[in-house]
Amino acid sequence: MNKPIALFDMDGTLANYNLGIYRDLIKFAPREWEEHIHETHDTSWALEDTPWIKAATKVIKRQPGWWLNLPKLEAGWDVYRAAEAIGFQNQILTKGPWGNSAAWSEKVEWVWKHFDGPRNSPPLTIVSGSNIAEEAKQGIYGRILVEDYIPYLEPWLTKRPRGLGVLIDNVSNHGWTHPRAVRYDGTNIEEVMERMKEVHK
Repeated sequence: MNKPIALFDMDGTLANYNLGIYRDLIKFAPREWEEHIHETHDTSWALEDTPWIKAATKVIKRQPGWWLNLPKLEAGWDVYRAAEAIGFQNQILTKGPWGNSAAWSEKVEWVWKHFDGPRNSPPLTIVSGSNIAEEAKQGIYGRILVEDYIPYLEPWLTKRPRGLGVLIDNVSNHGWTHPRAVRYDGTNIEEVMERMKEVHK
């Protein structure tokens, strides 16, 4: 009997993308921007609304080894381990940056690195496109999508009327709610597990 599938985003969910951007961006920052970057260090999406920061992040993410060396984000791994314990078949679903093909291979290597090699790693699906990442993710089947970015989670929930979203809490997604989503803030794993058990049946 096939296990129900739980899909896990990488950047901002399993991998600490925001910390990676922050650590490198502060090296580039003019002095007058340092305070703003410190204040928003845990939500790099907000920082990328600023043109020079958006340009700087593109340079940062093209550094060899940047994606491969992102640290783990423990909140996402808490949910990963919980889903595994419940009996889901965990799979990874991530966006491949359009125009940065090196990032694709480094994402694969990141998974192998943190799961002790390709034989022990979960299935990995990389979706992409210049403007269609939201649509591409919604086309992937699962009972659960664990995600930090609302523009990816919301279309998936619309496409999957019986699916559950698990939102990894960060500043950029505060205030968002959905009847078929539960937020994980690092303190409520029991609540998250109860919701996951409901869709595992």
